[in-house]
Amino acid sequence: MENGTFSSHLYLSVFKDYGYLNYVFFVLTVTLYFVIILFNVIIIAVIIRNRALHQPMYILISCLSINSLYGSLGLYPRLLIDLLSVFHTITRPACFIQIFVIYTYGGNEFTILTVMAYDRHIAINEPLKYSSKMTVKATGTLIVIAIIYSFFCVGTLTLMGSRLPLCGDEIPRVYCANWAVVKLSCIATTINNIAGLLISITISFLPLGYVLYTYISILAVCYKSSKEFRKKALQTCLPHIVTFVNYSITIFCEISISRFELKDELQILTILLSLEFLIIPPVLNPLIYALNLPDIRKRIIHLFQKRYDVNDVFWDMISKFVFMYLDPCPGEPVIRQSREVTPVLTKTNTEKQFTLEEDASNTSVGAVLSQRSLHNKVHPCAFFSHHLSPTERNYSIGDCELLGMKLAFEEWRNLLEGAAIPFIVSTDHHSLEYSWPKD
Repeated sequence: MENGTFSSHLYLSVFKDYGYLNYVFFVLTVTLYFVIILFNVIIIAVIIRNRALHQPMYILISCLSINSLYGSLGLYPRLLIDLLSVFHTITRPACFIQIFVIYTYGGNEFTILTVMAYDRHIAINEPLKYSSKMTVKATGTLIVIAIIYSFFCVGTLTLMGSRLPLCGDEIPRVYCANWAVVKLSCIATTINNIAGLLISITISFLPLGYVLYTYISILAVCYKSSKEFRKKALQTCLPHIVTFVNYSITIFCEISISRFELKDELQILTILLSLEFLIIPPVLNPLIYALNLPDIRKRIIHLFQKRYDVNDVFWDMISKFVFMYLDPCPGEPVIRQSREVTPVLTKTNTEKQFTLEEDASNTSVGAVLSQRSLHNKVHPCAFFSHHLSPTERNYSIGDCELLGMKLAFEEWRNLLEGAAIPFIVSTDHHSLEYSWPKD
């Protein structure tokens, strides 16, 4: 057997000496890597820090960001070294480790997106069963299965490739790719080709088929539902659709480049297409979810606010909890002064009429209980808010308004039932007038 069979190093042949352009490429790559780390770490930190986001959909989004960091780690550190190196060689074990990391990143992306499609399918098609089916434990189990399956498939493929005797050492890529290494084999690679085809089908095409099935069924449900329901379904599904389509296109480009050789004149295009699935999804995914999902967007803005006014802190607190008015604390003059120049909570008086004002949004419901003061001005007595669960978010706006009323009645039942005068319920949803019989 020839000496090339026992070569311990492989050569990445696309790297050339471009003079000062190498430093330009280096700076651009460092900037891109920094942006990927920054965007994805922000998404992960926001989801971890906010208990309201500890729900299946957001947990899966954080998994996508973690996977992006994992895949980027397999490419960018080595790429930065090669951009400034004179010799562009990589050891054979390091090459197969890079193959394993990059390909498991690709597999994880597909399997996690498939779990996300299942989550959206249950949330929209079976909303009443969502809370029982998609528990945190069930979500964690699905994520573990998705990752283990990807690691097993790619690990098998990598192990088979690492056992091949190689009669060459040139890889025409900027990173180690499985097919590029397998083509250097001294022996027939039929088994590797069949295994690679089967794994590509199970990791790429089967998830694609399932995602298409879930969205066809979601479209069927939306077609029979109200316009408002369709709008809410689109809001929650659009980020996933864009992410999945984007990743499918980039993977298709990678597979096409791996299997078909392009001319030397198109080498730059080859490099760009081969890197596309390691550049676009890690950058685009956090932007898609940050811009389209209001819960994440608001918390990211909140995270980067430099300071709060004392009033903002106080009213942020009373928007989440019910506070009955107490006399100002003499030891805190700043807060006392702030409350003197802004509306305050007044003491309740069951001899006066209560007014309950309620409203609902796409993510929460809230209510304010008020009474008129001696000067005939309306003052709030208490505040209440409730964060909607994924199932409740699928309710129509009318049902959300009624849910808010129900929760407010339960919260202030002792005050409302004991009031001497019938209370007034105020809402901006006109159709709720027909929920009560006319006198």
